[in-house]
Amino acid sequence: MLVKNWFNAMGWIQCVLALTASAALAQSTNPAAGPEIRAYPAGLIGAARLDVPLGRNGWFIDATAGYNLTRRGDFGRHDDERGGGPGLGIGVDHRFRAGPDGWFAGVRIDWWWLGVDWLDRAPGRSGRTDVQVFQPTGRAGYGWTVFGGQARLEAAAALGAEINASSRGEAVGEGAIFLGGLSLLWRW
Repeated sequence: MLVKNWFNAMGWIQCVLALTASAALAQSTNPAAGPEIRAYPAGLIGAARLDVPLGRNGWFIDATAGYNLTRRGDFGRHDDERGGGPGLGIGVDHRFRAGPDGWFAGVRIDWWWLGVDWLDRAPGRSGRTDVQVFQPTGRAGYGWTVFGGQARLEAAAALGAEINASSRGEAVGEGAIFLGGLSLLWRW
């Protein structure tokens, strides 16, 4: 079931990427791509990101594919929760200045397929839960032009929620999430 859901989501994301890429090419603007890293109190996310401008009005759509490594400790419903898994995300940002440097704000939705190993100390027991996590966030940050204008470095903070949409096994942690991140996006 987990594999089937992964491939269904991949199909939807590929469709969105194809549509946004064609919109960008039709508007003669340059997309950008590169690595992104996001950290939160209970984990670390590494991802590849594609940024596609939606015309020349400061709006951008981004798509990410990455891995979420979680070490929740006792933040979850058990004494120790840790695991990880792949995920996909899509977001929309608005840059407040016409140039590449400046403030931006937006929203992003991520979907994670996590395997979480958990442990309870009293009474002593352990198990594994496979969970699909829906993660909507609002984000804001600042971007700088680097490498002679060929790339953009972004620092961002995001606030949102981790919502366990479906799980197989005992319930594991969910709730509010705060993330800080860096991206380095190279223009083509």
